[in-house]
Amino acid sequence: MPVKGGHLSEYAKQTLREKATGRKGYWNGKKHSPETRKKISQSKKGQATRKGVKLTESHKEKFRIVRRGEGNSNWRGGKSFEPYPLAWTETLKKAIRQRDNYTCQVCFKKQKKPLLSIHHIDYDKNNLDPSNLISLCVICHSKTNHNRVIWPEKLRRQCESILKVSL
Repeated sequence: MPVKGGHLSEYAKQTLREKATGRKGYWNGKKHSPETRKKISQSKKGQATRKGVKLTESHKEKFRIVRRGEGNSNWRGGKSFEPYPLAWTETLKKAIRQRDNYTCQVCFKKQKKPLLSIHHIDYDKNNLDPSNLISLCVICHSKTNHNRVIWPEKLRRQCESILKVSL
């Protein structure tokens, strides 16, 4: 292997080329026998894996139960099922996007498809005060739904700076 910044030898170049094209290697062109394939298949039957770790039936059942509803770490008591107020309209959302110059206020990327999400800084759907609403891209909006302790203060400061500039 060459020293960083050095040149590759012809042998090294050829070896890399063969590996990249898959023309050289121990298993290249070889297959397991039907008997071996059957053994491998039988050994894997009934196994479920999660990130390379084999799961027993009790683990599989635990994942089925724990990750739903109240067992999920993101469960907020069913808040997502609460309806939005009647004033939550496309006109309001468009006005917030326009105020924020069609830019995500966390990563500062310009709006592309899909449209920017409008996020409630205090996580209260009924608080439609413009100082509580901020434009976020889909990725940043999903980030704000985790670790809800730190995001309101960060977003509130950002929204205050936007409101100062727009006045």
